[in-house]
Amino acid sequence: MGKQLIRFGILFALCLSFVSACTSTAPTPSPVDATVAALSTQVAQQGTIISYLATRVDASRAGTPTPIGFRPTMTPLVPSATLIEYRRTGGIAGFDDRLKIDANGHATLAQRTTNSQFNLTADELTQLQSLLRDANFASIPENSMPKMLVPDELSYVVGYQGHTVKTSDTAMPKQLEPAVRMLDQIIVKAK
Repeated sequence: MGKQLIRFGILFALCLSFVSACTSTAPTPSPVDATVAALSTQVAQQGTIISYLATRVDASRAGTPTPIGFRPTMTPLVPSATLIEYRRTGGIAGFDDRLKIDANGHATLAQRTTNSQFNLTADELTQLQSLLRDANFASIPENSMPKMLVPDELSYVVGYQGHTVKTSDTAMPKQLEPAVRMLDQIIVKAK
């Protein structure tokens, strides 16, 4: 929708420019300049508003129960300070844990009713990165989910170095298990 609005605005501006060039006899400022400037400002503001709203929606859903048959999704990781992103959902307890760890070991944990921040030790961060590297993480298929959902099983989404893997207890690739166990331990330790 946003791209279409921009394309329409540019096309509209070009048409106005053409029409004004054909009918104008005096060199007056073109209304196209004002239109383009207004559209640019509006698009920039909408992008900021959309980003803000997306973060607010994420925060407001922290206490929302996970629906039955929910397959977790995670937007692809955007180049940022986040090194490792982990989400654990489902289970009998109805987990919804989101953990983000940056390159300095600073971690942010968002759970149903609480949010916390803490730091991993240098050894913990090194060990976690080694486990993901040893798992040859980038080669694990992005969709490593079972063909059929199992009631009350845990689902996981792990993101590392631009690659995201979605999996669950019954379909988790063996090489990923040690890293997921450590991420679970980090969550338990943070409580």
